[in-house]
Amino acid sequence: MNGTVLAPSTMTVTESLKFWLDGPLCLTVSVVGIWTNIAALMLLARQRIQRIFHLLMMFLCLWDFLYLVFSIICFSLPTLSPHFKDKIFIYAVPYVLPLAQICWFGSCYSTVALTVERYIAVCIPFFRLRHNIKLRMYVLPILIVAPLYNLPRFFEFRTITRVVSSCQSNLASNSSMSNSDDNNGINISDTVNSSHICLSNEPETEGEEEQGEKTIQLIVTTLRKNPHYITIYVNIANMVVNLFLPTLILIYLNTLIYRALERNKTVGVQLRRNGGSKDSLRKRDVRLTRIAIAIVCVFLMCHLPRFLMNVMELIFESLPQYLDAYVSFNNLLQTLNCSVNYMIYYGHCSRRKDQRGKLELESRSVGHPQSISARQCSPVNGDQIKVVRSGRGSSPSPKPVPV
Repeated sequence: MNGTVLAPSTMTVTESLKFWLDGPLCLTVSVVGIWTNIAALMLLARQRIQRIFHLLMMFLCLWDFLYLVFSIICFSLPTLSPHFKDKIFIYAVPYVLPLAQICWFGSCYSTVALTVERYIAVCIPFFRLRHNIKLRMYVLPILIVAPLYNLPRFFEFRTITRVVSSCQSNLASNSSMSNSDDNNGINISDTVNSSHICLSNEPETEGEEEQGEKTIQLIVTTLRKNPHYITIYVNIANMVVNLFLPTLILIYLNTLIYRALERNKTVGVQLRRNGGSKDSLRKRDVRLTRIAIAIVCVFLMCHLPRFLMNVMELIFESLPQYLDAYVSFNNLLQTLNCSVNYMIYYGHCSRRKDQRGKLELESRSVGHPQSISARQCSPVNGDQIKVVRSGRGSSPSPKPVPV
């Protein structure tokens, strides 16, 4: 590309799709999601009552915010800015890519933690009281496992400056890298490729004097070229840990939660009651559970398309080039998923507040004592009865008043 971004008119269909998916669309969704998650953190932090569900929502929004920032660095800016791609991104890849994968792991399992919390609250509520479950029991495992599991990612690439005789911008020899990175939702195949940025194998010896052009190179380390590492960790382990396992847990637990709500015949009656601490607690649990189920449904819709690509990568050694656009589409779905979680929460709560306001307004207009006008009643013993109020909020006391 010679350090320039191709115009959409000179691209093939696949290149054009990748440009729009990784560039403008991903950037737009990420920016909206970043501001949404910032607003979510501020609003949730200012809540008067902080329950475990709300704190886990803040935890999820924090992971989503960080992933969206790294998504812009990994996809949008290299696609739209040749200067960023050639001068900044090449140095950031060995660090930004593992950090993005850590954030993706944290976001994924924060959704799982949210579902586990709802399962305990709805299906086994006494377990929470008996064991005094705190927020740290949900958060600490994610904070520990996320960086430890993705630690090998920091040793896959290195950026060096070398004097080489020729520099070829070709990723065909590194197809295993670009394919396997898709398993974790990250693809850098087109973002590291330019005339001044070379993706090459780790040199046998460094510091040797050569005549040629000084070139910045993104080095694939020996660890990243190891076939056992690629097969076991990059392909199989990532597909199981980052996709199959959380999907299975979410589907299973949400099925149990849904059945528990359906079996509880008193839920509908309790939702129609007014007042009572137990009723309020039950309504709150049902409301938060519905929010969690909606978040999980969006999560599954945005992640299930990755199954197809992962299975194809395990079966076939090389994939057609037009599937690169499908990879970009999966990346866009993951970015969208990290942008809408709080929107689901806020939309459900806003609708609930509107319904509550309408009910309160109707109850005032029908049942408030001041709305009852004094009417003449049927005569009793030759007299007529007028409604006389002794004060605000007191029930009307009929008194015989002679006419």
